[in-house]
Amino acid sequence: MQQEQGTQESPQHESATTAEKTIVMTGASRGIGRIAVTHLRTLQPGAHLILVARGDISDLVDELQSIAGGSVTVVHADLSSLQSLADATDAIADLIRAKGLPPIGTLVCNAGLQHTSALMKTIDGFESTIAVNVLANHVLIRRLRDHMTPDARRMPSTWTVVGYNPGFVAGTDLARDADVFSRFAMRRVLPVVARMGLGTSLSEAGQSLAEAALGAIDAPSGGYIDRTKVARSSPESYDRIRERQVWDAVETLTTEYLPSTADTDRSPHAHNRHHRSQ
Repeated sequence: MQQEQGTQESPQHESATTAEKTIVMTGASRGIGRIAVTHLRTLQPGAHLILVARGDISDLVDELQSIAGGSVTVVHADLSSLQSLADATDAIADLIRAKGLPPIGTLVCNAGLQHTSALMKTIDGFESTIAVNVLANHVLIRRLRDHMTPDARRMPSTWTVVGYNPGFVAGTDLARDADVFSRFAMRRVLPVVARMGLGTSLSEAGQSLAEAALGAIDAPSGGYIDRTKVARSSPESYDRIRERQVWDAVETLTTEYLPSTADTDRSPHAHNRHHRSQ
């Protein structure tokens, strides 16, 4: 099924009639996300995985299916294009409605990028870091909320929403679009820091992300998980007025790509709403 902006359902889809729930994840093709999704497959072998990816990840699909022989679907989307992402959510909703997949029990918003300049813009005209790390996640959550189970983790309103910080991790390729100095630091300096015990290894970060997503790390709604423990996030994140203003601003910026029925919910768990796993 081909859609605008290159969004399509991959033919790698298999029947998921025995799946306990559906797990949707972005950013699973490399780094922390790739390790995390293998742990998700191991810990939840009966769940159906829907991976939102920009490129070809057939090798990852083969790897995941070899772990538990479970069902994996790839939906292609470019998170720097909100229309592409909106098309991807339509494809996911169709899988749930028309093909009988179970509701989404876990949504892992892991994809992200980092620029050291605010001059990079997306096709929609937004600054790239904000567009991919914040606006794309907002659209993803808002458009999929009606297809989530009541206990889904990563959901506004009364559902459990948690943020995850892996700490300093080498090998994530997060700074792939940053300047030369930042790329050098990420690829050459951070690995040394990690070996000194001052950072988090890639394998540890991926495992902790999977555990946080599945609720193995006990955190309240609105909680902030710093590596393996619940911690306080930035002081600003506890300012409810500020967080309300941020939410409203993001709603305004993405309104063209949101569901037609306005979301009038005002969550009591507004802080940390936009914290994102890296």
